[in-house]
Amino acid sequence: MSEKPNKIQLELEEDYEANRPDPFFKLFTRLQAEQLGLIAKESELQYSTRADLILSVPAGLSVENTLFDFFRRVNVVEFKSENDKFRLRQYVHNQLRIDLEFLQSDAETFDDFLNVIVCSRRPRTFLKVARQRKIRFKPDKGKPWLLSAAVGFQNVVIVICAELPIEEPYFNWLLFAPADSTRWREFVQKLLAEGETKLADAARRMHPKEYIMQYDKFLEEAEAKGLIPPDKLTKYDIQGMKRTVKFWQNMAERYGAEEVARIIVPEFDDDVLVQGLSPERRKALLQKLLAEQEQAEASDPENSSENNK
Repeated sequence: MSEKPNKIQLELEEDYEANRPDPFFKLFTRLQAEQLGLIAKESELQYSTRADLILSVPAGLSVENTLFDFFRRVNVVEFKSENDKFRLRQYVHNQLRIDLEFLQSDAETFDDFLNVIVCSRRPRTFLKVARQRKIRFKPDKGKPWLLSAAVGFQNVVIVICAELPIEEPYFNWLLFAPADSTRWREFVQKLLAEGETKLADAARRMHPKEYIMQYDKFLEEAEAKGLIPPDKLTKYDIQGMKRTVKFWQNMAERYGAEEVARIIVPEFDDDVLVQGLSPERRKALLQKLLAEQEQAEASDPENSSENNK
């Protein structure tokens, strides 16, 4: 019997639009939660009250030092991207979801329930409205990116992706910091340096133009400082780019083939490099590639020892 395809592999093959990060958020968050032992509940509610994710922490499971270390037993998660503002109406939707979860349970209090709002950037308009109602969201100790408050009977937290520390437990949510923020740019640089290809692919699909700029910067700085040997850069590029030929073709059409070709390093498939290029530019690129490939082969110790036999 053939092995069932991995859900993340199937989902990542789809060509999501740049302004639709929500599928990526649900996918990466759910995958990380289930790997840690949390339970994702399927919502059977109608659209207006359907939660992005309902995650439960089983009794006895420790989530300490993970992305979810502030969770309670039942957590109703709502995500708001940089293009989807979080305002009072959106808050009321998640408040209602918590109420419905509470009513469907045998609980006597809301102590085991948490209203979780994950925002790309700080929701200043909502926080201003809350302050006017004497509701103050305060940062948790040691977690300035996590704002919490008691609103009525409910416990509410707001996670600000743009303020998360660039540390491994938070990688999946750093992906959703605004692409124009310093935090997102630094995060992408770290992904590239550490070869985190799945997350880098997601960043590239959601914010292609901004990603290209960071990728270019990464290659230039790495080569200039000698932080990563050229052969490792080449291997990383081949592994990453060969899986996304369609992406580079789309980028060539959108931003110009020369701009795309400028950031691609040697030893790459010709059909990827030459898409949409003029005959003159194609010939120049291929000559450059052949020359650099010959130089690399000449300096390869294995080739030298083989020739001396």
